[in-house]
Amino acid sequence: MLSDELKLLPAPESLKLFSGEFVLDLPVRIEGEPSFPGIAEAVLGKECVPGSGGIRFRTDPAFADEAYSLMVARDGVSVVARDLRGGRWALCTLAQIMERCGTRLPCLEIRDAPKFKVRGAMLDVTRGRVWTLDHLKDTIRKLASWKMNLVQLYFEHAFASKGNEEVWKDSSPVTPEEMRELDAFAADLGVELCACQNSFGHLTLFLLHDRYRPLAEIQPGMNFDSWGRLSGIPQSLAPDDPKALDFVRNLYESLLPNYSSKWINIGCDETLDLGFGRSRRKAAEIGLENVFAGFVSKLCAIVREMGRRPMMWADMPLRYPEIIEKLPPDLIYLLWGYDSNTPFAEWCGILKKTNREYWVCPGTCNWSSFLGDSTRRRENLKIAASAGIAGGASGYLVTDWGDGGHRQCWGPSLLGLAEAAHRAWSGLAPYSPDAAGLRAFGSERAAWWFEAAGDVDLSIKKAGIPGLYADFHLPWHQLDARATPAQAVYFRLARNAVRTLRDDIPADAPELLKREMKFAADFAGLAAERAVLRRESRVAELKELGRKMRPLIREFRELWLERSRPGGLDASAGKWEAAADELERIY
Repeated sequence: MLSDELKLLPAPESLKLFSGEFVLDLPVRIEGEPSFPGIAEAVLGKECVPGSGGIRFRTDPAFADEAYSLMVARDGVSVVARDLRGGRWALCTLAQIMERCGTRLPCLEIRDAPKFKVRGAMLDVTRGRVWTLDHLKDTIRKLASWKMNLVQLYFEHAFASKGNEEVWKDSSPVTPEEMRELDAFAADLGVELCACQNSFGHLTLFLLHDRYRPLAEIQPGMNFDSWGRLSGIPQSLAPDDPKALDFVRNLYESLLPNYSSKWINIGCDETLDLGFGRSRRKAAEIGLENVFAGFVSKLCAIVREMGRRPMMWADMPLRYPEIIEKLPPDLIYLLWGYDSNTPFAEWCGILKKTNREYWVCPGTCNWSSFLGDSTRRRENLKIAASAGIAGGASGYLVTDWGDGGHRQCWGPSLLGLAEAAHRAWSGLAPYSPDAAGLRAFGSERAAWWFEAAGDVDLSIKKAGIPGLYADFHLPWHQLDARATPAQAVYFRLARNAVRTLRDDIPADAPELLKREMKFAADFAGLAAERAVLRRESRVAELKELGRKMRPLIREFRELWLERSRPGGLDASAGKWEAAADELERIY
């Protein structure tokens, strides 16, 4: 057997194969730490009992944290690590070998260690889609098998916090009981479930309610610049309102007791309306950055009172590096960015000079897409690893957002999480889509399908034209001077590529995944057709396209409920329905 045939994810630092094999008898006999048989049974999925002649585990303080060696010889399996954490990761590797080889194990030696101390994934459960508990457990189980050791569930309003029922009642929220169950489930797999509650901006769904409206920075009659457009929709808390702090304290008091983790991500990103409303005068007097830093410092004080350590998205500190010295020294900075040229190296340089802890935070790049964004994802994940390793980042946290109602399918997200797990552990070692597909979907071809699917509109984007998803969300009649009929050629090519993919869905992919692939390809193909028709002013055919959307929307609703709770479904499906309505109203 060749080493490539094992298809290990993440790729180990060193792997040597030798002649011979060892047959691992069942039940698996374990020597070493008393608790190791229990860990082995959970990881390997086989009955494990104390005894000799199977797997020997010993600790060695000379090993680095979480590093391990795994040796398969003719007389048995040997695992050495500093402690049980490294032993667990060795078992994860052994489990993948057994998936390929059964109990007839090839003789080999693996030496392995992580490139990042913290290797995490953040899953959005608040922008429309709240995953079912079963789906979350399945995802955490996969992440643990890929040696990820931290998971965050991103909340704005979708946690069932005490006293806020009017806000979360229709969102099918995650309950305290579910969070405690998930926390214990993750801990058993060696994964830390870390609290994540946005605490400054991104609180619109609270602030639109009459009860919470007085806490907002933007009050009726006020406006701010929201991504180039004037908006009066509140996003952030008013930083000088004492009741705003009471509000956040209540969120923390509801959320934090359900976690065993010492950390909480307090968010604080994209406070776009700050300084445009109630804090305008103070921002003019002392500077917007100091208004921001003052409120964040108060949030951190609450967190410390509750015995936790805060982390935050670092867009404002990177924009105003001078405030870093004014913020609490224990605050962890999350350096996030999702482009192929995100300046992670520059950002790491800024933070390194301050002697503060920081993590690099790339993304799966699946949100706001039909089929993902493969090239951007690969480049983004890789440069984050490269800059983080060189720049001294202690953590690598991949994000999977749900912008626009979380309407994307799951496959490209899971593939992105698998690649991120490889980068977090193995750094710049060659990444294998075969290994990722096998471990994520049980299908190597599924990974290659998503890799190709995520680039169907790459030539469109390179030409400076909005991609399929972005173009689909422009009004059918909105065409700028560049949107000439000649552009239709690009979209015809994308349409043809999607049709080819639609006819080549891997037979060995799981049935639900195949349905999701078909749906995503059908919708992407429809978007490409719409782009062609609107550029060529073929109005009658555009109107017919609206009717063709209706069966796809019904399938979207059915697929949603396979992995997600019903809360948020009507609002998300409503975005598709509004697009169909627009086309059917053409006259």
